[in-house]
Amino acid sequence: MWAQGFTATVQSLVMVPIVLYQAEQILCGQIAVILFRRWARDEWMPKEVSSDEEIVADEIERSADVEINQSEATLPSSNEQEKLKE
Repeated sequence: MWAQGFTATVQSLVMVPIVLYQAEQILCGQIAVILFRRWARDEWMPKEVSSDEEIVADEIERSADVEINQSEATLPSSNEQEKLKE
């Protein structure tokens, strides 16, 4: 392709931008890979629960346990149920 009609000077002037463009593509591709890997990791990996959310979850769990304990305490015992039947 280059042998027909182009001098060495013209070939060198055309090849410089082509080589620089190829190097730029490789550099941009490597940067894009790093960014896409970080983005994919953030999208697909499960997020850890922050400390504030853990505290709120613990408080909700404790309040549920307290409510269960209170409801069990108000149920009549088997002796009281027998007395009510008589």
